[in-house]
Amino acid sequence: MIIAVLFNSDHPSLDSYYGLPIKQKIFKSKILQKSNRHLKIGSGDLTFLNHAKTAEELIYLYENTLLNSQSKRLDKRKVTDCMFNSTIFAWVIQNVTEEITEKLHDYLRDFPSYLGILEVDFSYKFHLVFFRNYIGEEYRVIGDSIWLLCPMTEIEEYGTGELDELKALGFSKANFEDSGARLTIFDDYDTEEHFKQVDAFIKQTSPYFENGKYDAFELSMILSDTNPKLFNTLGAAVRAAKYAQNEEDVAQLALSGRRYLEQLADVLFEPSDEKHNGRSVRKAEYKNRIWAYIETSVKESGDELEKIEAMGKETDRLIDLFNSAIHGERSKETILKGFADLAKLSLLLLSLQPIYSKDPYSAYRKKFEEFILSL
Repeated sequence: MIIAVLFNSDHPSLDSYYGLPIKQKIFKSKILQKSNRHLKIGSGDLTFLNHAKTAEELIYLYENTLLNSQSKRLDKRKVTDCMFNSTIFAWVIQNVTEEITEKLHDYLRDFPSYLGILEVDFSYKFHLVFFRNYIGEEYRVIGDSIWLLCPMTEIEEYGTGELDELKALGFSKANFEDSGARLTIFDDYDTEEHFKQVDAFIKQTSPYFENGKYDAFELSMILSDTNPKLFNTLGAAVRAAKYAQNEEDVAQLALSGRRYLEQLADVLFEPSDEKHNGRSVRKAEYKNRIWAYIETSVKESGDELEKIEAMGKETDRLIDLFNSAIHGERSKETILKGFADLAKLSLLLLSLQPIYSKDPYSAYRKKFEEFILSL
């Protein structure tokens, strides 16, 4: 679930200085940190005035982006009052729950510039443009740890001033993360079609997760961060599973499952000619590489050893399942259950490390090549 927390940036109480006070207000509440969810946050002005040449166009943008919402947490009268006189500032937070949303709303009710909270849908073009493509992403938050997202840059170029500021707001750990080419001109996963696929994936996989749509959304978010191509592979397989009719369809589904596991291994643990714990981790040994990732991500002590064993055995089981199904030895129902289990395993594996992508540029390599060739 994605929300936009809206403020009147020109409210007299802010005295034309709003970015930092609003950030302090939200982070000091500890609502996001105490949720212990994996959140992504972006903030910025809604640039309606820059895109509307007439009053009619401005009204059109306001109505389609904000005022047609059914949200009970949005004060539409205050929003309308901003239309011709003020700029609306938004905090866009991904992977929240209804409980978090309600807590934020209750906490901010008496903040003078607060306009309310809008539920955001990136598959809806107005929300996609104004709440994602123009605002972008600034932070990744997991509990009391925060990462400052830095697209396409040498992280060493950044000073530590903002990290110190974030620690002063109550975060125990603050660091930089190279977010690669995501949300740059090389990102071609910024379309309505892509996010419609994301929505379909969430709806199809939600019934199989303990926390339903919230776990399904988190998996789609993490997969897209790790490598959008990885999400596309799993998403396409899940969609195709719905329409499989015969043995050949099931075999193709199984092949998609194995291909996804191979790509997942490439992301989690890069191939190497050197052995890991006595096992080969070359390109073809994708099972061993997933095991190696688990072993390097989980502390090898006490109950943690059982966690390594459980995840490793589940990996082995699913690899064997998809391999046998390629040869027509499994039913459609078994494969459907296998994809549900694969989605759950993916979320578990990808949650072992807070920063997932070993190469945050790999999914955008084709765009880089096209750009260089055009020069």
